[in-house]
Amino acid sequence: MNQVTETKQSLILHAALHEFANKGYKKASTNSIVKQAGVSKGLLFHYFISKKELFIKIHQHILIVFNDELNDCVNFEDRDVLERLSKSTVCRTNSYIHHPVFVKFLQAVSNCKDEEIKARCQKQSHVIIQKTYKKLFDNIDYFLFVDNIDVKQSLNVVRWTIERLSNNWFRENGNTYKASKFDDLKSSIETYINLFKQTFYK
Repeated sequence: MNQVTETKQSLILHAALHEFANKGYKKASTNSIVKQAGVSKGLLFHYFISKKELFIKIHQHILIVFNDELNDCVNFEDRDVLERLSKSTVCRTNSYIHHPVFVKFLQAVSNCKDEEIKARCQKQSHVIIQKTYKKLFDNIDYFLFVDNIDVKQSLNVVRWTIERLSNNWFRENGNTYKASKFDDLKSSIETYINLFKQTFYK
């Protein structure tokens, strides 16, 4: 793919991202997208075939960006799984804070009534989530845990607690990812992680 092609595709994706995020899939206009991108409609459909394929492509792009940021943020050389779980939640929330238009787009995916789109986006999400979980729980140091403890159940408790903390923080901040309140979430997670280390580790 040459540089001109990449640039034109990037312009289309950028314009489409904002159009879909602001209007949702059904109300989004390809005419508006090509106008904002400064390209012809024929070129849009040459690259992405249809409005539906463009929407799904953007969803995939967002997942890849979030996943790459997570991989860059979490130290997978650290075999302490509690640290990995803690860091992954903080990193994911930080990504949401810094990419508000991505979050709006994901909301448009949730509100989309097209069953094919929902199914394909869910499949994309499932693949990424499975890869992430596999990496998070791969090569961890089980010897950190106290003897005769059920590690799987212990990790479930940790994961559920962190998710609950994150969800509560989100609701308490008006269902928004507020950068000004980010330290509150990090502090809460750190407190519970230290508690779990005292409970589950030797």
